[in-house]
Amino acid sequence: MSRRAFLGQLLRWSGQSLALAFLGRRAVQASDSDSGSSATETPVASLTLGDPHLVRSPEGPWVLSGNVNVSLSLALVAAIERGVTLQFESVFRAQRRRFLWLRETVYEHRRVALLTFHPITRFFRVRRDGNAPQTFVDLTEALRHCLVVRGWQVAPAEQVFEGLDLSLRLRLDKTALPKPLQISAFTTSDWNLSTGWVPVISEAAAAARYGGHGLS
Repeated sequence: MSRRAFLGQLLRWSGQSLALAFLGRRAVQASDSDSGSSATETPVASLTLGDPHLVRSPEGPWVLSGNVNVSLSLALVAAIERGVTLQFESVFRAQRRRFLWLRETVYEHRRVALLTFHPITRFFRVRRDGNAPQTFVDLTEALRHCLVVRGWQVAPAEQVFEGLDLSLRLRLDKTALPKPLQISAFTTSDWNLSTGWVPVISEAAAAARYGGHGLS
């Protein structure tokens, strides 16, 4: 697969829960045609999470939903091209306030997804939580499988969340990168893919917030 074809894959939009916003191809074309292109055209790494909420599914378990957007820097694209495995971590947690800023974690659910590109087969492979790997021909689809929040079951029906502070964090685990890459990953913004801890609205809180109608 040529570099141009590889970058072209990153521009394909698909799905409702994950938008891949990548500007790499435009930046490459600008640099090819104009060596004095502005630095503001350089794509940056970013990962954001919007409207995360927790509801009880008809089957009983608690389910998370939300909207995820990710942008890849050229350094990340280059690493994927070389076959570097990226490890993504999604963590949902519930905490009880103790005193002022002190909180006690009373429940936590973690998901780990490994993303690898195989140059020979031209497939992206994702292994999530140690399960059998799934293959994708498109990077957008592979990233969605790694980071999707919509429909994620995070707790059994009997779990109680009333009165707890709920939050969710998605991130690229830089500590899982090969050692030679970690120095760059921790010292530049090219590898900064993290939402930070984002508050999650529970079903009960949503009902109060939206006038008793809850979340759709």
